[in-house]
Amino acid sequence: MVTLCNNKRTPFLIDVSEAWGSYSVAAARYFAKSERLFNVRLADAFVAKETRSVLSIRSFKRIYDPFTPYQICKTYDEARRFCDRYVADYSRTFG
Repeated sequence: MVTLCNNKRTPFLIDVSEAWGSYSVAAARYFAKSERLFNVRLADAFVAKETRSVLSIRSFKRIYDPFTPYQICKTYDEARRFCDRYVADYSRTFG
């Protein structure tokens, strides 16, 4: 992830619309608390269509990562628009 971001802060777009099951507690903690990911993650945009996925994301964010801004979207395009808007707002605010 750090390599994909070129060590620059960027929003993560995570598509869980085809995912089944859940992630382990260890994986959730790593994703939420990893210093390497913290240094590049600007916000999270999730694509989720199933109620169980939406509930799982909300639980994950509430328990493990309540500070990173996020949005749950129904489509990839909606998630991409959120990411683009977030980057534009962040750039205006922090240069």
